[in-house]
Amino acid sequence: MEKYSIEKCVCEDAVDLFDLQEGTYWTLNMFHEALKNDRVIFLKAVVDKKIVGHVALDAVLDEGEIHMVVINPDYRGKGIAKRLVKEAIKLANVKKIFLEVDETNEKAINLYKGLGFMPISKRKQYYGNVSAIIMQTEYKLN
Repeated sequence: MEKYSIEKCVCEDAVDLFDLQEGTYWTLNMFHEALKNDRVIFLKAVVDKKIVGHVALDAVLDEGEIHMVVINPDYRGKGIAKRLVKEAIKLANVKKIFLEVDETNEKAINLYKGLGFMPISKRKQYYGNVSAIIMQTEYKLN
C-alpha cells in the first residue's frame, strides 16, 4: 500500500472532504462550519497530496462524539479508518466517546468494537428504513 499521512484538516479542505463523503447528511456549509470550530477534531488521511479519508470528532468537556469516518473505497480495508479514529481520540483527550453507526454496516461496527466501543442503544429507522446503533467507549483522561 502507498504510504499515507494523518494531518489536521484546514478550511481549504472543505470541498475535498465534501466530495469524498457518500450517504451522509453533511452539506458543504456544515464542513466549512465544523472546520472553523475549535472543539471539532477533523483529521484527514493523505496519499500523494490526495485526501483518501477523514474523521470528525466533536469534543465538549470530557465527552466526545464521532460524527463521521469516511474512507475512499479504493483505500478501505487498509487500516486507515482505525488509525484516523485512534489519532482523533488521542487528540480529544475525553473520558467518553459516542457514535452512531448504521446497523447494517458490519465492517464499521467491527472496527469500533475493535477500538473498545460497545453498543448501548438503538435509534430505530434513524437512517430512513435502517436503524442506528449507538456505541460508547470510555478512557482515562491524561
